[in-house]
Amino acid sequence: MAKDDIRNSELSDILVKVNEFQRQAPINLRWAIQCHYASLIEWGVVVRYGRKILISPSKFWSWLSLKDKGAYAEKK
Repeated sequence: MAKDDIRNSELSDILVKVNEFQRQAPINLRWAIQCHYASLIEWGVVVRYGRKILISPSKFWSWLSLKDKGAYAEKK
């Protein structure tokens, strides 16, 4: 993959603030982050920037659908 392709794919995955995404999400997002923080970080769903927590909506929905299907095993 060329460098431009990598940059474009990274730019297309927009990060938003938790409170912005919470308005669209049908679940209690703060609870999900609190309970599954390590796995969300591992999957790249949640990114910390200083004190802010940013979320990738596309990665979140992928993580949630795989978790629902049982393909995801929580590491404890």
